[in-house]
Amino acid sequence: MSDRRTEELEAGTRSACPAPHATLRPILRASVQGNGVNGGGVHVHPDRWGEPLNAKPMSLPAMLKRHRKPKEYKLRGFVAMLFLCIVFLVGFAHVYYNQQVLQKAYFDRIRLNHLERVVRVYNAEGAELLRGELGRFLRATDKVYQCLHEDERKGAYCMEWMGRARLYLRYEEEGNFRCYHINWKALAHDVFPTDCFDLTSAGGSVSHWYGGGHAAGMRWPLEAGRVSWEPFLTGDSGRRDHQWGNVLKRFFISSKGVAITVNPRTPLHVAANQYNDGELCLQAKYDDFAFVRPTPSSAAWLNYTLCTVSTGNMRELHQHLSEKSLWDGLTEADVEIVNTLLTQPVWQIAPAEADLLTEQAILNYTEDVLSLGFLQHGEEANW
Repeated sequence: MSDRRTEELEAGTRSACPAPHATLRPILRASVQGNGVNGGGVHVHPDRWGEPLNAKPMSLPAMLKRHRKPKEYKLRGFVAMLFLCIVFLVGFAHVYYNQQVLQKAYFDRIRLNHLERVVRVYNAEGAELLRGELGRFLRATDKVYQCLHEDERKGAYCMEWMGRARLYLRYEEEGNFRCYHINWKALAHDVFPTDCFDLTSAGGSVSHWYGGGHAAGMRWPLEAGRVSWEPFLTGDSGRRDHQWGNVLKRFFISSKGVAITVNPRTPLHVAANQYNDGELCLQAKYDDFAFVRPTPSSAAWLNYTLCTVSTGNMRELHQHLSEKSLWDGLTEADVEIVNTLLTQPVWQIAPAEADLLTEQAILNYTEDVLSLGFLQHGEEANW
C-alpha cells in the first residue's frame, strides 16, 4: 500500500513540474499579501506584458529601429543640415572678410588690394571697367607702409614700399569725366616701376584697346598684335632692332570708356601682349641710351592718368581728352579756327602740269567738291 502511495506521489510531482524547455505563458509574478492574514497565501497574477523566458535578446539596430520614431529622424536631419549651413556661412564670411580687409576703396570708384596690388576701376553702376596689377616690379616679401609726413602730397594718398618705391594716388572730376592720377617714384636705381592692365576683358565682358601708334607688330585692336619691351620712341619700324614707327602717342583707350595717358616726362617703355597674355604693360626706366638719367641721383618716375566717362561712351571720352590736351592754352577764337580747319579742310589743287591749271579748271574742281557735300574753307593752288 505504501509503495503504491509512493508511486502516485511521484507521478503527481512529474505532472505538476513542466519540462525545462517548456514555455510559461504568462509569466507568474508572486506577491505576498499580508502577514498570513488571509491564510498567509501567495497570490499569483499573470503579467500582461511579459515575454517568453526563452526569448532571444534583440540586436542594437533592431532595438533602434523599433524604438525610434520618424519624427526623431527628421529632427536629427534638420539639426545636421543646420550645422552644415552654419559651417559654410562662417567659412564664407571669413574668406570674404579677408578679401575686403586687404583691399581699400579710393575715391569711391577705384579699389586697390594692398597684398596683390590689383586695381579695379568701376563706373557709377558698379560695373568693372578696368583691371590691372600695379607694382609688378615689387617682390612678394615687400611690405607696404604709410608714407612719412614729409613725403606726402596734398590731396593724394601715399604708400611706400621701404627702399623700393613710393606710390601716389590722386583724383579729379570734371562733369561726367573722372580721372585718377597714378604716380610711381623709384627709390633705387635698380627699380623700374611697372604696371600692367588687362586688354581682353573687364567685369566678365570683352573689351578692346586702341592707341599707342605705329609699330611693326601692332594690330587693330591692340590685343590682336604683339609688341615686346621697347623704349616708346619714334624710329624706323622696318628695322629689326626697333619696333616703333614714326607716329606715336602716349595714349591708349578702350571700348569700355577708359583711357590711359602717360606723362611725356616719363622714360616710358611699353609692351603689349608680349607673351600672348593679353596685357598692356607700362614701365619707367632709364637705360642710358633711349632715356638718359638727367642727374646721377634722378629717380625713375612712372606717371600716368586713368580717365573714365559716366556714359561709357568711348568717342565722348576721346573727344574730351583730345580737346583738353591739344587745345590747352588756346583762346576760344583760336580753338574755333582750329576746329574749322579740321571740319572744313583746305583743298589743294596740284595738276600734273602747270599749264592745265586754268581758271575754268579751278571752278570745275570747286563745283565737284561742293557737289560731294564737302564744306569749303579755302583753296590753294601751286602757281
